[in-house]
Amino acid sequence: MSIAPGSRRGPSLTPPPDALALSVDQVCARLQLSRPSVVHLITSGRLFAIKVGRSWRISATSLDRLLGETAGEVER
Repeated sequence: MSIAPGSRRGPSLTPPPDALALSVDQVCARLQLSRPSVVHLITSGRLFAIKVGRSWRISATSLDRLLGETAGEVER
């Protein structure tokens, strides 16, 4: 089996626009943070997430709220 040039293996890090929950890797890509940083945001309560098996799913609403809070901090 060959892989076409320019194609990527694994899931896309770009979530669909109507996604309700995101993976840690998708949030890392969107926030440009490391995986441990995103997990810290989850465990500290700044990002709402649920554990599904061994992986986290982060609420898209929670991510939008966090981005709104940090945008407010930058404007001050």
